[in-house]
Amino acid sequence: MWIFSVVFGGIADRLLDAGKISNLAIRKISMSIGVFGPMLGLIAMCFVNCDGALAMGVLCVAVGLNGAVYSGFMSSHQDLSPNLASSLLGLSNTVATIPGFVSPVVTGSITDGNETLSAWRTVFLISVGTYLVSNIFYLVFISTDIQPWNEQNPKTVPGQNYELPSVLLDHEMEEGDTKERY
Repeated sequence: MWIFSVVFGGIADRLLDAGKISNLAIRKISMSIGVFGPMLGLIAMCFVNCDGALAMGVLCVAVGLNGAVYSGFMSSHQDLSPNLASSLLGLSNTVATIPGFVSPVVTGSITDGNETLSAWRTVFLISVGTYLVSNIFYLVFISTDIQPWNEQNPKTVPGQNYELPSVLLDHEMEEGDTKERY
């Protein structure tokens, strides 16, 4: 995952810096790879049966692909609100811990006294459903626009119909600078 996230992040940065792709497209592509990849890995786990080597290989690829999320939702907090990114990350990570204590209970209730391939397939497919629903929600509703609640007292740029946070206005804008640069 670490290797893939570093390589993928570098490629995403180069594409973004070259102007070949938008920030929003980077976020959506990253999440598609980083969530749908592991989701497909869990579907594959339903068919490896008791082949330990194949199961380990599938899990390694699936977890590796998950590294793309660092260029996806893990960066979205900074896009939405540079001034409140740490609070947003803390809030989203707090909500994200719920599966960490719910999934062992659900898995235990499915597999307790029923340690069969069918029971584990059910566990994997529940995870697939969670991946699918949460990522589709992200892909539909994500924005890379700075939100109005980012700044308590936004300042308006003279002659423009949009607002920039004051932290951006404190820097001298050079000739040819645009909002998109920031």
